[in-house]
Amino acid sequence: AIDRQARGHAPTNAIYDTADGHVMIACRSEREWAAVPGALGLDADDWLRYDEARLLAAAESPVAMRMQAA
Repeated sequence: AIDRQARGHAPTNAIYDTADGHVMIACRSEREWAAVPGALGLDADDWLRYDEARLLAAAESPVAMRMQAA
């Protein structure tokens, strides 16, 4: 198990639990972050912008909820 503190500081740079194990996301730009939903087969319609996502705590973000459901 991965310690909650070691999972990352923001949704754009974090380790997520998924149905298949873990996935690590490490995005440093809007372009990289915008590609994540397509790469993971998630709906991009309500995906947060990079600058919005960077302000959230990884564990409490709506992104974390979607990743864990994937």
